[in-house]
Amino acid sequence: MFNNYFILPLLCISVHMLGLGNSTWGIESKKTYDLEDLIKLCEKKQSIEFFAHMRDITPTQRDEDWSECTRNLSSSYLLSITLKKEITKEDFLRSEFLNEFSINRANSEFQDSRDFIGYQYIKKCFSKKLESCQKDLDSFWSTPPSREEMVLKFTSYFQNSWEVFKYVLNKPRAEIYCQKGVIQKSIFQQLKKIQEIDSDAYILKADSIIHPSCWKALIPAMKIELTKKSSPFSSHLKRILLIKNQIKQISKSFTLFKQFFTHLKPGDDLNRAWNFIESLKKNKNQRNDLLKWLDQTPIVSFRLFESSDHFYKKTLMNHLKSSFPEFFSNFTNRCLVEYAQDSLRGTRCASLILNKPNNDYFSEPLRKKARLILPNL
Repeated sequence: MFNNYFILPLLCISVHMLGLGNSTWGIESKKTYDLEDLIKLCEKKQSIEFFAHMRDITPTQRDEDWSECTRNLSSSYLLSITLKKEITKEDFLRSEFLNEFSINRANSEFQDSRDFIGYQYIKKCFSKKLESCQKDLDSFWSTPPSREEMVLKFTSYFQNSWEVFKYVLNKPRAEIYCQKGVIQKSIFQQLKKIQEIDSDAYILKADSIIHPSCWKALIPAMKIELTKKSSPFSSHLKRILLIKNQIKQISKSFTLFKQFFTHLKPGDDLNRAWNFIESLKKNKNQRNDLLKWLDQTPIVSFRLFESSDHFYKKTLMNHLKSSFPEFFSNFTNRCLVEYAQDSLRGTRCASLILNKPNNDYFSEPLRKKARLILPNL
């Protein structure tokens, strides 16, 4: 019935807009239209009224004529929006309304216009810091942009926000995008920002955003980045690679190690931690793995060193020294690193090393290092 495409008829349409309210199309009408009514609107190219009553026709009643009218009118309408000097919130909402229909989601011409409208509106929305921006972004990305170049435009513009990256990076097709240099650099920047005190939580947070297929592309890129002398991402990428390569082997070990420092009351947790520390005595490889992990993380905890229960503290510290003597050197070196990053935390750390009750655990060379931070102790 309809063989010709409609060419921008909507630029000449004059409709009294009543605001969004309950109707996206600004038409207050209690009348229910039938298929014949819609076909007449389509023939007259009365798009706004057609769109306002599209849902009057149930899915089982939507025949070929309804589908062709919907496809052609929707494409023409969105194309007319792309020619406007400024795309409004109303334009964006109408575009999203029309995108709810599967026939439009399968129409590449419609999707190209929707991508353009979504990008231009959302970019403007965030630049003005409007309250609805996040909701609008979520709505738009429920159906991601249809073309790769539009995905790259979004990620390039929003490179400082995970709110866009989370849509791009957690899909099976993420490997395609994660091979792009501009996206890799943005990911490196974001990973650097979200580093947390607990390395386990850090990598879990990254894994919740980044799909395994993306990691597949990222890890080789990370290794290349580490070869660059002036890379600003070296330290945290090294930490990620260490964790990704070792996490299956030593994640449980590291958890038990932390429990030794934090579960200072008798019980099952401390018993498991105690037994783990005992096992380190005869397992140098495991101690070395643990040291590599500790080199990439902030100091586990000060709680054991600061315990007021001297007998309990001495028992645990002697056990640690007997089974894992390398830890105390590692702890001292980490103090110097912490001091460079956070002077208060580094000073606190050094004072523990130089505290007389801890002399049995920190050798004179180690205490000498600590005096670089606190020379008067």
